[in-house]
Amino acid sequence: MYHTNSIQGRRPYNEDEFDIFTNLDQTVPGKKINYFGLFDGHGGNHVSKYLKKNLRQYFITSDIQIEVGKSKSCDKYINKVFDFVQNKLTDYHLPSKATGSTALLSLFYTCNNHNMVKVVNLGDCRTVACNLDNIAIPLTKDHKPTSFDEFNRINEMGGQITQEKNDDPRINGLAVSRAFGDLDSKPHVSHLPDVYDYDTRKFKFIIMGCDGIWDVVSNQDAVDLVLSEMDLAKKDPKVKRNIAAKLTQFAYDKGSQDNLTVIVIFI
Repeated sequence: MYHTNSIQGRRPYNEDEFDIFTNLDQTVPGKKINYFGLFDGHGGNHVSKYLKKNLRQYFITSDIQIEVGKSKSCDKYINKVFDFVQNKLTDYHLPSKATGSTALLSLFYTCNNHNMVKVVNLGDCRTVACNLDNIAIPLTKDHKPTSFDEFNRINEMGGQITQEKNDDPRINGLAVSRAFGDLDSKPHVSHLPDVYDYDTRKFKFIIMGCDGIWDVVSNQDAVDLVLSEMDLAKKDPKVKRNIAAKLTQFAYDKGSQDNLTVIVIFI
């Protein structure tokens, strides 16, 4: 089970997109996998819409082997997919070389009779899990220009990080250091993701959220809100609740200035 919500928030329009395909029980022919994708666009929604429409196909075909024992080969495959998609975007006639999008994927699969999740992160969206002790566990690292690894990577490539007064540090005008698109910011803004594998038996649920959520809501506050809503749902099961909508509204009420998109996946 999962809940989703995406709102414009205080922005003039919504540049976020998300895409979901659930087939872990193999109800339709194809890969036995649950695919969740969240795409936070910037400079327009052209790239995020492209990813929503096109990225899924590379992860749900029956010949893809997403297994723990083949983790390295699968990670190489993911990098090849991201290379291929970035090249496609180069030929896609984007309206601006400054338009782009992050990409956050959660790929649920079965290995040795228990469920795993492969988390793929490009950019500053974030995946957070609630462990069995109700503690928030970040499953990804934000790709910001000033994070230790990203700062060193950009410096080694000769990039320059700048910061205006009362603004975020930026690389070529971007507050995110990895993304699809952004053709005028390559190679300093990378399109290659981080990839992680987790055993879902350690988690109660997973939250995927755009940076508009995490700018104003801590990991633990997000987990606590979901737990509270789950308790309310148990007490009054007749009332339908969208917990993702509760979380986006919580971030909005706390003053987020961005689009707000959340996927809550219950394990």
